[in-house]
Amino acid sequence: MLAKMRSLAPVLVLVVACASRPPSPMPGTIADEDGAVAAFQTTWASDVRPTIADPLVRGIDDRMQSVDALGLYHAEPHGCREGLGRVRSLGGGSFIVHGTPDALLEHDRCWSVVFLGGMKHDAEGWLDASGHLLIVWRIPEG
Repeated sequence: MLAKMRSLAPVLVLVVACASRPPSPMPGTIADEDGAVAAFQTTWASDVRPTIADPLVRGIDDRMQSVDALGLYHAEPHGCREGLGRVRSLGGGSFIVHGTPDALLEHDRCWSVVFLGGMKHDAEGWLDASGHLLIVWRIPEG
């Protein structure tokens, strides 16, 4: 019996060691600011860029692709409903580039990614925890 227990000792140590580690983010979820920016950039390239017709949004896209653009992104986690206040402060849907405000109502936690390209080249996007881009708007000067 003692020999059998000794053979299980390494397994018990492994179980205890694994159980004491903090959980890692679930696959397919944004873990940090860098992950949020990367998800925004990927989704912008696949879902927004091909549909751009507005010259102001084309300017934002061009600025996003510049060499120094990475330092112009900022990301923060928020409750998704906080994004509704920001959208409403724009005074209408003419600044929305992609998605709808209603998409924010379907989720609890979101990531806000702001691109501050300057000179009418600012945009904000909101992603759900999995990295799906819910809405993007250009930020008007003022």
